[in-house]
Amino acid sequence: MGQQTILFFADSSQETSGFLEPVLKGAKGKGPLLNSFLENARQALAEEWNSLPSTQRALLPNFRTLDCLLNASKQGGYRHPALHLVEVVLVQLAYLIR
Repeated sequence: MGQQTILFFADSSQETSGFLEPVLKGAKGKGPLLNSFLENARQALAEEWNSLPSTQRALLPNFRTLDCLLNASKQGGYRHPALHLVEVVLVQLAYLIR
């Protein structure tokens, strides 16, 4: 019998950088439900970003697209701790929807 892995929802100890790009780049052909989920997630993040004080907004991407999460992962420098949790939940839910 193969090895089983248990994944915990929103477990921020998980690395998501290898999973984020396929989700974002491959969503177009995966159906309207995944596309709708990703667009709604982007809108919710943008609304939250807009409600922050300007000093906090300066530390985060503006979420015009979800690619900003991917860019933050690839650049490797400072990332706001909340962004990793956003990635984890986004990737886990997107894989569930796929």
